[in-house]
Amino acid sequence: MLFSPFRRFSFAAFLFIPGLLLVSTESGVSAARPGSRLQGRTFSVTSTRYFYAKSVSLLSDPALGDWTTVSGKPVGSGWEVVDGVLHRKSGAGDIITKKQYGDFALDFAWTIAKKGNSGIKYKFRKYDVGGWLGCEFQVLDDFNNSEGKRIKHESGALYDIIAPKNQILHPHDQLNRGRIVVTGDRIRHFLNGGKTVDLRTGTPDWEALLAASKFNKTKDFGAVPTGHLHVQDHGDEVWFHEMTVREITPVKYTTFYKRGLFGKVRRVRR
Repeated sequence: MLFSPFRRFSFAAFLFIPGLLLVSTESGVSAARPGSRLQGRTFSVTSTRYFYAKSVSLLSDPALGDWTTVSGKPVGSGWEVVDGVLHRKSGAGDIITKKQYGDFALDFAWTIAKKGNSGIKYKFRKYDVGGWLGCEFQVLDDFNNSEGKRIKHESGALYDIIAPKNQILHPHDQLNRGRIVVTGDRIRHFLNGGKTVDLRTGTPDWEALLAASKFNKTKDFGAVPTGHLHVQDHGDEVWFHEMTVREITPVKYTTFYKRGLFGKVRRVRR
């Protein structure tokens, strides 16, 4: 019987192709970097798996005790939590989480006033150049606000960096669901189930997009390892009906393989 190189790796988590190991992650299947150390017929492949912590609500405290203003003061009365819904009812300024996050998944849902504008920022911190800044998931009534005519400012965009792809947006008074996932240098946005942004900071593509944005003087914009989560007060009413975060822990694995006769491969150890 002819030998199949897939025989030992037919299960879902691993698929071996000569020189490349595919590892399943939370987003599907992604390629591990093929920079394996070749030592005769033995080689190793290093991959990263991501472990998600329990989901934690950021709106469980009606007093917003987990949040402050950007200057570190208690949240003003213009923000309120009623029945688990965060409402910006009047001017009170932007708010940020007391805690800073590295790798995480943030899930949220919103409705917004007609022509309304808001946003959720992450990796939010004070930069040496530019002051307080963060990457922003744009929250907007695209249908009635003129900002919606600027493609890099549409809902689901990474604000002023890249326009959203596969945008599925409901009217302002209907529930829209967003998701932000940050793992290492990778940033992803999702809007109503569709992936709108998938970028890696520090890559040539990222550097080109950054150079064309309003953040071009802040060279390390978006590349910082941690930052606060931030909700924007843009002068309009907005309701966040839920907001939960799951911290993510990356764990690197190195697996050693041995290549035998006729290209047959077996795992030696992990």
